[in-house]
Amino acid sequence: MVILNLWYAGTEADAKNAFSRLFDLGPVMQICAPTPYKEINVSSDQACVKGGLKPVRSVGLKDLNTEKLQRLWRHWSDFTELHGNAKGSVTILELYGYDKAREVKDEDTAFPWRECNMHM
Repeated sequence: MVILNLWYAGTEADAKNAFSRLFDLGPVMQICAPTPYKEINVSSDQACVKGGLKPVRSVGLKDLNTEKLQRLWRHWSDFTELHGNAKGSVTILELYGYDKAREVKDEDTAFPWRECNMHM
């Protein structure tokens, strides 16, 4: 299962237009509704409950190579089949717009690794 939590700072109509290529894929389920900013992280609440082992690792990526991402997904799928306890694990790919942050010189702020375009 692939779950996309997409946010768009604008109107619902503009968001649907911005993400139209994803909606055109015909998702099994979709919820598209205005969300107050203070509720943006509510979708993460289940993953942030107390208890259980939650080791976190991340990698910054400059480009998204779909062929390599597909190979990684197959590897992950095989791993979770082999190790049943891993089936409850989550892999997150986060993409943000860094254009505004890149307008500021690297030495003027504490925001590192500006060449990364996404985190996984």
